[in-house]
Amino acid sequence: MGESTRRFPPSRNLSEVGRTDRQHSDRLQGQWGISEVRDCILAAQNLSTSLNLIDQSRIFIRGGSSGGYTVLAAISNPPPDTPSGFKWTGATSLYGVSDLRMLAEDTHKFESKYLNGLIGGSYEEVPEVYKERSPISHVDKIDTPLLVSSISPRPPGQPSRNLGRRD
Repeated sequence: MGESTRRFPPSRNLSEVGRTDRQHSDRLQGQWGISEVRDCILAAQNLSTSLNLIDQSRIFIRGGSSGGYTVLAAISNPPPDTPSGFKWTGATSLYGVSDLRMLAEDTHKFESKYLNGLIGGSYEEVPEVYKERSPISHVDKIDTPLLVSSISPRPPGQPSRNLGRRD
């Protein structure tokens, strides 16, 4: 069996080492589904082409939850300013978001303002952005082998159910 390298969607760009989480969060404002997808594609391409550290024919992308959304966005609708011709060998999305409208409808009111900031407005304000950035809107463009798991390790309500548990 050959060697393999694993790279997961980063929580921040390699060029952002030393920046605070707040700076990273600010960078995502209005850009969720664009900036982190671009980072993953550019990192993979840089590691394989410019630095020649990994085999481009064996690059997979994997992520869970918001990272799963990044995976789905990366293989269905990469930002137009990313290099053309780059292709993932395979992808795994673990309980990733595929429909931002549904996420907005299911998001707790307390967290909805955060989502609005990531997208650039509420669904009512910018429905076209929600549709454009939703991987479900671009499923016909997916030609990367994809493994999807919709089973979350943290099902809704799980933390609350654990409150009454005594070990």
